[in-house]
Amino acid sequence: MLLLSVKQWVKNDYSLCYALRVDSMRQTQIQASPGVVLFMVLILTVMMFLAAGTLLIITMTEIRLSDFEYRSNQAFYGAESAIALGIANLRQESAAYGPIAYEVGGNPGYLEISTRFLPPSVYHFILCGAARISGWQASATRAIEREITIKPFVVFAENQVTLTGQCTIEGNVHGHATIEVGPSVTITGNVTASTTPVLNQGTIEGDHISSDIGTLEPEISFPELAIDFYSWTYPCTGIDGAPIFCEAQPLIHDTLLLDLDENPETPEETIELFSSDVSSTNNPARIFYLSFEVPEASLTAFNVYGTVVIPSDYPSDTVLLKGSFMIEPLNTSSNHFPALISAKPLSMTFREDLANKSDSIAENHITGLIYVLGDLTLISETSGEIITGSLFGRNITITGNQAAATEISYDPAIFTTPPPGFDLIELGAWRESVFE
Repeated sequence: MLLLSVKQWVKNDYSLCYALRVDSMRQTQIQASPGVVLFMVLILTVMMFLAAGTLLIITMTEIRLSDFEYRSNQAFYGAESAIALGIANLRQESAAYGPIAYEVGGNPGYLEISTRFLPPSVYHFILCGAARISGWQASATRAIEREITIKPFVVFAENQVTLTGQCTIEGNVHGHATIEVGPSVTITGNVTASTTPVLNQGTIEGDHISSDIGTLEPEISFPELAIDFYSWTYPCTGIDGAPIFCEAQPLIHDTLLLDLDENPETPEETIELFSSDVSSTNNPARIFYLSFEVPEASLTAFNVYGTVVIPSDYPSDTVLLKGSFMIEPLNTSSNHFPALISAKPLSMTFREDLANKSDSIAENHITGLIYVLGDLTLISETSGEIITGSLFGRNITITGNQAAATEISYDPAIFTTPPPGFDLIELGAWRESVFE
């Protein structure tokens, strides 16, 4: 009985101890809960601040990258504009290279244009254009380089040039192959060749002469003229600004009888006179073609205000003209039209005394570009200036007057405002470079 009482007491005491222990644990949990919650809240708050900060940094970085890309594109277009401006300066023969301030979308920026020549070349160089754009978030600088070849020549032969007699060439002369300068020839500009040194017996006043292998000019491509533009029909702009097609006209042909030696016993000679009708409204560019085959032994006189075209269907293989030549093409603010275009080899002999025989014959003088798809031969029996312009042909031979100097002068307008379909600035490869 006593033993049962003890067991019951122990059992009850164990139950009481277990209950007290459980109650103590519950009180401990209740007392510890506020600290855990606070800790968890702090962790969550820090994580939210980190996430917000990271998002803010990413957003700001994206804004800066986007702004930099935008400024970088603007700077690239600015560098392209600098190249275009440099080419425009070349056409104007301007040396206005240097920083040029401007604004893009209210942000300050500047362009810089410079050139870097490629010795020993005189006419090949690198045109450098750079632009820098500043912005609120970023600034960017881009630079572009472009290879340029200029062709400011009074005489340019695809093959060789031969100059003899008393003549003065005012301007630059270039030939791909041999250039022969006779003892009575004076050239005021550069004389360059690409394959063979210049054979000089005359006077060359220019700073650059291809006198040996080391000074040869790198090859310069012969400029092409879009002769189709000057064919029977050519595009032009109407009064209302709409594009229309106009028609070239044949030269007006007359035959004159003149006593050239003023001897009454000598029979009169015939002169084939060619003139232009500038009153036509359907030929605003004043393009005229030679439709009459000139006999080889005949004298000719050209009194033309416009462009003379000798077409490819001209009956003779070589066009032989001897007489007096006055050709003055149409010149506008944007284009200087060519004076003479020949699809056949051309030989011209300038006579001195024809203008005194008739009021219908003008003094010798051609203004503008003479472009020949073949050999060009000029023989002068007169003195003074006979051509103001440029001569382009496969092989060019010029023979001056033996008694007095004949002059051929360069017209820079052919370079600055070239004829339609003709350009003397050749654009080569371009690349992006590092701006220094």
